[in-house]
Amino acid sequence: MPYIAFSSRMTWRGRTFVFAVTGRGRIPAFMFPGRETPDRLLNDPEIGIITPSEYSKHAIVASGAAESQVAVVPHGVDTGIFHPIDAATRARVRKSLGWEGRFVFLNVGAQYWWKGAQPLAKAFAAVAARHPDALLALKGIDAVYASRESLAYLGTLLTASEREILGSRTRYLGGTLTFPQMAALYGAADVLVSPYMGEGFYLPALEAIACGTPVICTKGGPTDDFLRDEFAWRIESKLNPALDENTRLIPDVDHLIALMERAMEDAGFSERARTLAPAHVAAHFSWARVTDRLLAVLMSKAPADVL
Repeated sequence: MPYIAFSSRMTWRGRTFVFAVTGRGRIPAFMFPGRETPDRLLNDPEIGIITPSEYSKHAIVASGAAESQVAVVPHGVDTGIFHPIDAATRARVRKSLGWEGRFVFLNVGAQYWWKGAQPLAKAFAAVAARHPDALLALKGIDAVYASRESLAYLGTLLTASEREILGSRTRYLGGTLTFPQMAALYGAADVLVSPYMGEGFYLPALEAIACGTPVICTKGGPTDDFLRDEFAWRIESKLNPALDENTRLIPDVDHLIALMERAMEDAGFSERARTLAPAHVAAHFSWARVTDRLLAVLMSKAPADVL
């Protein structure tokens, strides 16, 4: 997400901790609570800041916080829910979704610009023009975000031929799903793809690999913390020059196209993800592991003591 800063706080053993996350270069001042000032929150040694990624930490430090004040505690997943599904369940889910005989690229997010909706649409249109079995599944959540409206606006930014391809080769799912249903959706897809431009963590990528589904996403962002080359390919990107709330990653669309086509041809990509990724998540990003890291931060004299 682009920024949700200082959205919650807690006091532990006389010390205040706040949770902050930003997917931009700096935290905008309007995201701070009304009675607080950025200078006080970012420079008070009695306030510890917890954020879920190194990418977000860098932006918080760039906003004025001392590096020793900020600790990274990643998000986690319930590996009892998010794990690979068996072949029979996968076939049943794919049939129910109309995915049989298709190579399915899944994207999970609000479908807003910072999620990379435009570069994804352009890349998929190019891939689908050469690969008749390619299908793009977009998972939004209409109860929270105006994802359908965002997709309608996206259509105005595409060429007529791109709109035609996407119209027949895209499936949108906007309903609210339970965690087990989301796990089944990840497991039924062939690849999770996200050319995001601004994220503080991007939990869907972690959930996907926990389910044994390979990932293609932007290089240089927060997902670098938990993705590995064996089961995730990263899209070359560059950081735009600004170092403010408008800072964003710019993924290379041509490289994204190449990676998507490579994924369709490399069966080993899926096999490696199914065998290696869930173990990686269980070892480092289960809720038990993440909770241990959080407790280490809360018990330390300074947040960075545990880094």
